[in-house]
Amino acid sequence: MKGYQAQQKGNFGQALSFYSKAVTLGLKNAVIYNDMAVVYDQLGLQDKAEEYYMEAVRSNPDYLPPYTNLAYLYQEQGDDTRAAEFFRKRLEKAPPDDPWVARIEEDFYRMNPQLKREKIERESRELHQEMVEKARQEFVLQVIRADKHFQNGQLLLTEKKFGEALVEFDRALALTPGNPKILELRKEAARGKRAEHIRRRADKAVSQLETGDAESARKEFQGILADFPDP
Repeated sequence: MKGYQAQQKGNFGQALSFYSKAVTLGLKNAVIYNDMAVVYDQLGLQDKAEEYYMEAVRSNPDYLPPYTNLAYLYQEQGDDTRAAEFFRKRLEKAPPDDPWVARIEEDFYRMNPQLKREKIERESRELHQEMVEKARQEFVLQVIRADKHFQNGQLLLTEKKFGEALVEFDRALALTPGNPKILELRKEAARGKRAEHIRRRADKAVSQLETGDAESARKEFQGILADFPDP
């Protein structure tokens, strides 16, 4: 803590003294090595900075700041290859909520425009595949729902509940339009409903005839003939 406080005040020599003492006393961890490297970097001693950044990485490969610092150190030295290597490692290890990712990506892809294009193309392919898979899953669900309506319609048809069967078949067709199996049974249900309607009207006409209302019966029969399906 004394080393960090000295570093924050710009007392780099004192900071290194405290950090070195902490290491000598056995407190060897990635945070201290990284802080020591930062001090050396601020003093312009890049070789020593690189040494301690590397020591921080070896001490704890999951501690992220030294990867970033090494990337910028190599970038400052004009070594884009090594800078890109550590930018990439930093990005690979970054957690989803890492606030540094956007800035690192910007610097990394500025150095490697081809990689940025490849990233965009890869993300585009992944998005397309995701959309195709989502559409496939939705289609499967639609088929399952359509089949359930179809089975309900079949059952209602056998029970001669033609109107209710038509509703179920229409629901199935809304999910899987043009399905020939559904269309065929829908026609059968429509014929049954029409025949049922005609039968009711005929019974009504016969009832009117039996009560002596011949005129009404005649009109009812004419209406039945007008509604009768073409052969």
